[in-house]
Amino acid sequence: MATQTHKRKYKDSLFVHLFCTDRDGPKNFLDLYNALNGTSLSLEDTELRDVHIDGVLYAGQENDVSFLVDGKVVMLCEQQSTVNRNMPLRCLMYIAKIYEQQLPPEIKFKRNVQKIPRPQFFVFYNGRDKQPTKQILSLREAFSEEYISFANAENALFDLQVTVYNINEPTGKSEWEKCRALLDYSRFVTLVNEERNSDSDNFMARAIRKAKSLGILTDFLSRNAKEVENMFFGEYDYDMDIKVQRGEAAHDTACENAKNLLQETELSPEKIARCCSLPLEEVLALKEELATESAQA
Repeated sequence: MATQTHKRKYKDSLFVHLFCTDRDGPKNFLDLYNALNGTSLSLEDTELRDVHIDGVLYAGQENDVSFLVDGKVVMLCEQQSTVNRNMPLRCLMYIAKIYEQQLPPEIKFKRNVQKIPRPQFFVFYNGRDKQPTKQILSLREAFSEEYISFANAENALFDLQVTVYNINEPTGKSEWEKCRALLDYSRFVTLVNEERNSDSDNFMARAIRKAKSLGILTDFLSRNAKEVENMFFGEYDYDMDIKVQRGEAAHDTACENAKNLLQETELSPEKIARCCSLPLEEVLALKEELATESAQA
């Protein structure tokens, strides 16, 4: 078995430490790989190469793990407490950088088709919003032109899919029977959130003690208790994501208000733009959209 890792410049999250940088990280990752792919690879006979690139998906805090498995598959795994519909686009940019880093530069000039590692993208969601047990996010949703069916091979558009698993309640699901670390990770996060809600100053210490008493991540927490506390307190906060989402929600509301004013008042587009804090061009586009809808009705 060959396992190659590199030194990260950014702070690791608990997820990254458990599935990569910890002593047992490569084993936990391979268990996760086997669970997701229905395989039974052993650590002794499998080559794992850490191909993570610092700071590409996030700044400051790393929530993602990327390994090249036997030179054939690149599997990217992220832990998220929000579901971002732009994950496929981010993964596209990420895998392009990995290929650029891992493949010889002359490969793109060769005449024959060159084999490259197959990419896989997974997100493990453990936020508080209600989400499906499993969902697929597709890059094709982001294309500006209407998606053309793959049935028409000549006009088929490129796609990239990200599988999102809700791991808040993974117990008993067949996918995770081969990966105890993921089950325990989910249970531990649940314990931390429960203790945090108790408003106790030492909620992390209490969560760790309770987890060990329940047999959750016992060895890992015994070796890394202090580090785990620091990781959890320094976990990537999703303020930026939340701000973006709030900004998008506010923009949607402003557009809806502008439509109502266009339909129900005689105000000019200029005044509506000022009232709704929207660019005049956008209000004019909404006016044209309403006129088209009215003509088609």
